[in-house]
Amino acid sequence: MSCDGEQKQAMLRQRHIRELSLYGATSLTINQEEKLKCKNSICEKEISKESGNICKNASLSSCTAQLSCIEKCSCWININCQEKGDDEVEEDNDVSTNTELDKSEEDGKEEEDE
Repeated sequence: MSCDGEQKQAMLRQRHIRELSLYGATSLTINQEEKLKCKNSICEKEISKESGNICKNASLSSCTAQLSCIEKCSCWININCQEKGDDEVEEDNDVSTNTELDKSEEDGKEEEDE
């Protein structure tokens, strides 16, 4: 413990970092006494410190933490990473355009078969 009585031990373990990196979400089981850490500081302190390990080649764009408590608490953490150029939409990724192209190609094949 530090002089002010607050524990300095990190709440996130490697498993949590890996889950955030793979799924964008993780949960921690914590005691009632630790619930303020989840709501007030997990995103600002622990997630932002680990953002390079979580959002490889991208930047952390959002982090939210929510609590669910009865006898013990679960701290649910969700993050989003934004890769460079994510806000630019490319025409090739437009499903309707690709579908229309595929249909016109099929129509051309049917005409050749006749």
